[in-house]
Amino acid sequence: MIINKVDDDNYIIKVLNDKLDNIDIFNIDEVEEFIKNIFKNFLKFFKLSGEVVLNIYLDLYYGIIIEIKREVILFDDEIDARVIFHLNNSFLYEVDYFYILNNTNIKNGNIYFYDNSFYLELTDFASLSDMYKISESSNVIWDNRVFNIINNGIKLSLAS
Repeated sequence: MIINKVDDDNYIIKVLNDKLDNIDIFNIDEVEEFIKNIFKNFLKFFKLSGEVVLNIYLDLYYGIIIEIKREVILFDDEIDARVIFHLNNSFLYEVDYFYILNNTNIKNGNIYFYDNSFYLELTDFASLSDMYKISESSNVIWDNRVFNIINNGIKLSLAS
């Protein structure tokens, strides 16, 4: 699990599939319980109060990304959390095209060229080793930018 502090009101938590403890990401009850545990542990280390929105992004081949955004600061220590699940997502990875070709065994994926960058969309599970290589060498895109890149980018084949 990786926690990035964007600023005092915004955090991003990334959880790869191998850390999901065999959770069925299509079972909302299981995911909800998992998110509750992550949020409880998060609050032990990061003081946060007020009205908070948790945007939960799920990707079959990556795992879960949680955006935590405080919208209103209250004067007490209470938290009012609203959870929004985004289920129709693919995650994209802003990659160096030749790095992916030369350093991973990924054969099933789409490559999009958009705004002078290459983006990888996985279409099948990658090995844990390849997932860590991708995670370390790329920026993960999970929000509305994904739809813009897929709809407006040039789709290329993943050469083998």
